[in-house]
Amino acid sequence: LGKVTSDTRRHAVLQNYHLLASKTRGNIDRASQSFIEMIEADKDYLPALLGVSISFILKHQPDKARNTLRMIAKMPYDHD
Repeated sequence: LGKVTSDTRRHAVLQNYHLLASKTRGNIDRASQSFIEMIEADKDYLPALLGVSISFILKHQPDKARNTLRMIAKMPYDHD
């Protein structure tokens, strides 16, 4: 794969949010896997962390979602 630009990453995040909105198990799993790959590349990428927590909620795994949201809450705020 080539260089991942912020526009490419933003587009992928929006596609994954769309998959989550469909609420079908296959789409939720696909979006979750994509978000996990994004987090592996950048562990502090907030949109991917939020997407993973939403996917946990949709998969009826509230404890995992809560833990991910706690990670987000502990992140330093940087107004850009």
